[in-house]
This record gives sequence, C-alpha cells and structure tokens, in this order.
Amino acid sequence: MGSWGESRWEWNWMWRRGLRSSEQVLLNELVLYLSRVTLRRGEGDVWHWRHSRNGLFSTVTAYQNLRQQNVAKSDEQKLYQRSISCGRVMLQEDTKP
Repeated sequence: MGSWGESRWEWNWMWRRGLRSSEQVLLNELVLYLSRVTLRRGEGDVWHWRHSRNGLFSTVTAYQNLRQQNVAKSDEQKLYQRSISCGRVMLQEDTKP
C-alpha cells in the first residue's frame, strides 16, 4: 500500500486489474483527500470524534449530528442500512418523551 520515503509516506497503489473510469475518479478523490493528511513516522494513530467536546464517539453525539444536519428520513435510513452492511451498529431514534 505504501512505504516511508526519505521524510514522508509514499503511497504505492497496486490493483489486480485496470481501474474503470469511475473507479479512477474515486481514486483521484481519495488521493486528494489523503494529500491533506500528514503522517508522522513513529507516532501512533489517534481517533478524534469532532462532534463532541471531549473527542470521544457516542451514539448520542452521532444522532445529534445527524439531526443538526436536517438529514431527510430517507437519507437517514440509507445511512443506517449502509452502516449495517459495514458491520456497524444501527442507530435508532428513541420515541420516548
């Protein structure tokens, strides 16, 4: 997938087959996104949930973020279905007052 060069990480993408044009577009978007990330040799990965003050993920902050974005119900259902297919926990609205 990649290796350390002189002073930075260098991606080395290898595919079993040639990419379709739609896949190449997605790869270009990924490369652009990753170009904004700075990797540092010898430092561990850290996860930070930007939707909470303490940086820790919770279903409450995830749900609040979805509600703040005014996501349409159908879009929320698509998000939940996608989360399930990726093996994540489905969020459910609490109907209690």
